Amino acid sequence: MIILIRHAEDYHTQSHNGLITKHGESSAKSVGKYLIEKYGVPDEVYITPFYRGKQTAKMLLTSINTNSNIKIKTSKNLSRYTRDKANLSITVPEYETKDDVKERTRHFLNKHSHHQGKIFWCITHAIVVKYGAKILGLNPNKNIKFLDYYVKN
Repeated sequence: MIILIRHAEDYHTQSHNGLITKHGESSAKSVGKYLIEKYGVPDEVYITPFYRGKQTAKMLLTSINTNSNIKIKTSKNLSRYTRDKANLSITVPEYETKDDVKERTRHFLNKHSHHQGKIFWCITHAIVVKYGAKILGLNPNKNIKFLDYYVKN
């Protein structure tokens, strides 16, 4: 099972690598508890390289025992769409087209969608959630809101 999740509400900053808001933190805790109760504890969590992805993962997983062995892995394939050279302290794809985003999203999902019996969370950005949901045969909303998620069994 793959669950695509948009990161929690964040502060918009010039660096594009801002922190999530207090509202984002509390919302992520609630959504995480719900997802775990409904679908089970994830075996692996993949996150965007942006800091808000790491923060969102931490908040989503707060209802789980801290001794849990959940693997959290960063993937630049879950990065946001960058139309221009961003001043970032992380390595992300730059100068890409929307087709490039679709292709890297497809590549990531193809690599990780064949693990039977495993639960994967992918915490990423709106455009990656939207393309990912479409690639998985789901029907995403036109506007992906903070913490919107899509599930593919």
